[in-house]
Amino acid sequence: MSHFKERKEKNCLNCNAVVAGRYCQVCGQENIEPKESFWHLVTHFVNDITHFDGKFFTTTKLLLLKPGFLPREYLRGKRASYLHPIRMYVFTSAIFFLIFFSLSGNMEKEINGMDENTERFISNEKKIDNIDSLLTDTKDSATRYALTNQRRKYEQENKVIDSAINAVRKAKQQKKAEQNTQPAETDTIRKGNSNFSFSSSYPDSIRTPEQYQKWQLTLPEEKQDGWVKKAFVKKEISIRNKYRYNANEFLEVVKEKFLHSLPQMLFVSLPLFALILQVLYFRRKQFFYTDHGVFTIFHFIAVYILLLLNILFSKLRDLTGWHFFQYIGLAAVLFTLFYLYKSMRNFYGQGRAKTIVKFILLCVFSGIVTGLLTLVFMLLTFFKA
Repeated sequence: MSHFKERKEKNCLNCNAVVAGRYCQVCGQENIEPKESFWHLVTHFVNDITHFDGKFFTTTKLLLLKPGFLPREYLRGKRASYLHPIRMYVFTSAIFFLIFFSLSGNMEKEINGMDENTERFISNEKKIDNIDSLLTDTKDSATRYALTNQRRKYEQENKVIDSAINAVRKAKQQKKAEQNTQPAETDTIRKGNSNFSFSSSYPDSIRTPEQYQKWQLTLPEEKQDGWVKKAFVKKEISIRNKYRYNANEFLEVVKEKFLHSLPQMLFVSLPLFALILQVLYFRRKQFFYTDHGVFTIFHFIAVYILLLLNILFSKLRDLTGWHFFQYIGLAAVLFTLFYLYKSMRNFYGQGRAKTIVKFILLCVFSGIVTGLLTLVFMLLTFFKA
């Protein structure tokens, strides 16, 4: 309860209901004077922060020390004493990924400082392709002469871009090689010597998706690629152009984008994890799907916290050189398995043997679901790269 002055009027300013006490029984708003001084605003802010902190640490303590206790309390209706699971999940996951991405390091938005040149190169390739189409359809000598000169201009510009990109790349590789005391590898940007290859089912002269599509139309229908392969080949050609036939650059970008999709992937896995629990405990009629969802949310919160502890101890190991910090961090990760088993046993109230069997099945099915989600998000990352 705040110490702000209570209004004499008994109508709620938020929902206009008749207020019987200090708080509205309909919407819960406190019936206080709406005009606040600056000091009141500061006091209100501090009270909210300390109230949140107090609930957060109390909830975290019970969550880690009493596996399965909080979801059971939530189902019993005892909720005001603890932080709401959704709110805590959002807060904990946000902190976890903020620290995770800060430590892992973000890649530069413009890879190797060559994105602008790459875009110009691709644009010129498309313009050259359009000019070739116009030259095929045009018989006027003056128009053909102008188009030929324009085509030559774009080709010369792309040669300059090629040289600039290769010069930057070689310099970066040389610097990296000196740091790693390993010989630098010379990147090639032509298809014949590229280490960047998904498919070889189209001629080397094809350099744009549009050219590939036109080439496909010249083939008999039975020899044309299917729509799935076409999609992958077109993306391959775009990737070759964008990353200048450098597989390492592409793989690093895919890795970075995939890491940034982890929050979405884990969020998608929440209802799937709960669905597995629903199947495993289908005979326990007192548990509904939402109950399994609450259990899942609390478990994911605990996993985030334990992984944060692992990151903390890993950093302490790096700072101090003491390897026992690494072992403590590893123990925190391994504890997540025991924690899941203990939570299942306390929450669902079954014996050790049944809980162990269902724990093993849950781990197996969760691993399969995680693998499928990883594949899906990797494919999405590939097409977004």
